[in-house]
Amino acid sequence: MEKEAPLISIIIICYNNQDYIGKAIESCLNQDFDHPYEIIVVNDNSSDDSANIIKRYVERFNNVFLINVDCHQLLNVRFAGLDKANGKYACFLDGDDTYHPSMLKTMYKTITKYDADVVNCSLFFVKNGKNHANLFEKFKILNSYQAIKALFGDSYIRGFMYTKMYRSELIKDIAKKLVAPNENFMYEDFMANFLIFKFANKVVSIKDRLIYYNKSNPTSITKKNKRIGDNIKVNATIRYLIDFFNDKKLLKIFKRFAWRRFLSLIADIYFAKFDTLSQKIKISKIALKELKLLNKKHLRTNGTSFEEFIKQTKFKV
Repeated sequence: MEKEAPLISIIIICYNNQDYIGKAIESCLNQDFDHPYEIIVVNDNSSDDSANIIKRYVERFNNVFLINVDCHQLLNVRFAGLDKANGKYACFLDGDDTYHPSMLKTMYKTITKYDADVVNCSLFFVKNGKNHANLFEKFKILNSYQAIKALFGDSYIRGFMYTKMYRSELIKDIAKKLVAPNENFMYEDFMANFLIFKFANKVVSIKDRLIYYNKSNPTSITKKNKRIGDNIKVNATIRYLIDFFNDKKLLKIFKRFAWRRFLSLIADIYFAKFDTLSQKIKISKIALKELKLLNKKHLRTNGTSFEEFIKQTKFKV
């Protein structure tokens, strides 16, 4: 008898998550979902025991698969898993986070009911064993421009890919066209979702809290002092892509949210750690000056920290 094709592909990315990856996989296995689905775990050359832990699940369950890559770039790791996905819909999970048991059922019900390209849910922030609810939650049915507005506002639609379910055909097309710099940078999900929303017809946001986002993992990339530079790089790349698409309406929306980018950068500067105060002040002045460039009529890249990053970023139409 031929095996039934999976309806949904869950892609888990793993890099040295030996203390968490088992719980992540089990949260996917323990879904109250009646349709077939697959779990693709992408191991990014972990040096700990992660690969052996994943292999044990692969041996026990016929819907769990392991892919080994050596990317060290989160977006490309996600896309490597997506390339092997067979589901009509795709969703993501980081190796130190977990799903609510009703994640697949709720997201699938929503994406099919509204014939949407993307569904966004809310989440819990988990810190020191306690769940803290995301306070910004809305039910909304959005077109492409409205979804991008919500993404730029960063309240009820956050940049995270793991709070969303996507129509696989759409996101695979984006993955084929986007060439991201071959370096590990933060806010990569934000950049990817901008492009996905740009080509989506309908995005639905729901209030259900279906992700447990682990903020206590000391090895998480979000703990590294890279946020200031990567914040500028990704927002500059989005501005570059808007110019590339020659979308005046989108540029107007982007400029409208200059205040939000400013607040985000100020927060990154505040929490950043430097050897000396003078070093922090120097970097902050450069970052704020470059942030202002993003609202100019023509984007200037010469001599900026994001010049090479933008040169490496390509979108093939």
